[in-house]
Amino acid sequence: MERSTWALLQAIMPCVQLRPLHSPNEPPPSPADPIFLSSARKTEPPPQPSARSLLSANPYTPTSVLAQATMASSRTLSELIVVREWLHETAPPPPRPDASTGYWRFTKHRVTQGRWTGNTGRAAENVVREMDPDAVVREAESGRSLAGDDAVRG
Repeated sequence: MERSTWALLQAIMPCVQLRPLHSPNEPPPSPADPIFLSSARKTEPPPQPSARSLLSANPYTPTSVLAQATMASSRTLSELIVVREWLHETAPPPPRPDASTGYWRFTKHRVTQGRWTGNTGRAAENVVREMDPDAVVREAESGRSLAGDDAVRG
């Protein structure tokens, strides 16, 4: 986890623009200050054309070029894209659904067994007779419910 967090930090650092530090009591340095200019040159990305200027120059500009221009103009968007890519690389895969799960599996077996055998014994009386979603509510008055294992799983 620590390694992947450091990887995120390294990936996001090129997106972050560093500014010269100054104390809160002092005004920020002016853009004409040589210290400001030297640090700005090192951290500022090269100027990129905006999506509007690209469209005004060529109305048939591909959407991928427009997306790249939009990304380059927005620092926040660039950071969010880096975070999204990092999540895709480091997040665990979603859990696979259990192959043995089914729609009221135990109730279905009891209903089909009761129909095949014509069993009207006590075990068959407690289980719903049909497999639709309203069966539990509709047959509750007659004391019928899901099979025990299905009722526990909810």
